[in-house]
Amino acid sequence: MKLKIASLFTVASLMAIVITSVAQSTYSSAAPSENKLQQAAVFTGRLTGWASNRDFAYDGFYLQSGTQNYLVKFSPNLGNELTSALKVGSEISVNAVEIPEMADKKVVRFVNITTNGMNIYDNPPALKVLAPAEEFIYGSGKITQVQDDKVGELKGYILNDKTVLRIPLYAAEQLDKIAVAGAYVSYSGSQILRNGEFAPIHYTIVRCRTLTIDEKQYIID
Repeated sequence: MKLKIASLFTVASLMAIVITSVAQSTYSSAAPSENKLQQAAVFTGRLTGWASNRDFAYDGFYLQSGTQNYLVKFSPNLGNELTSALKVGSEISVNAVEIPEMADKKVVRFVNITTNGMNIYDNPPALKVLAPAEEFIYGSGKITQVQDDKVGELKGYILNDKTVLRIPLYAAEQLDKIAVAGAYVSYSGSQILRNGEFAPIHYTIVRCRTLTIDEKQYIID
């Protein structure tokens, strides 16, 4: 038995060396492409509308440039600043970079814009504002809509008072028979507060800790 263990250990050690060598070789060959510089381009056209994320906050705008219609994506924390500076229907020029995996859909990433003497840059939230704050909240209401994404995975429950309850997918799968439109629920959790965002309609976004349906309370980790 001891010999077998030693032999297995030796084989395992050799395999680890081989795997490490292959991984290092792969990383070395892949590194240059990962560090490839992106060059920003100027996109000029008419701002035709705003795009929202799953929390109903603006995170992009549509730019009609000739026969092309681009979706220019930006960090949600820029919502207030951009909606104050840019108006639908105005002609603008924006610096942006193409998103390779979405090039066929004409989606680009906002870099910066100069308008009315102001320079607006899309800095990551960690550099521009504090991380999203949260505060404890509880309440109740009726589910008016189960919010799904494009592939059918649940994103949240929208209540009649414009509260959006967020729960993990594993919990949603276990509650899919009872957490339906028309069901009355009570909840507690953390309200997500994000500085700088703009939404045309205000929704209260809550990361649920507990959810009560039919007088049964469920704990959500």
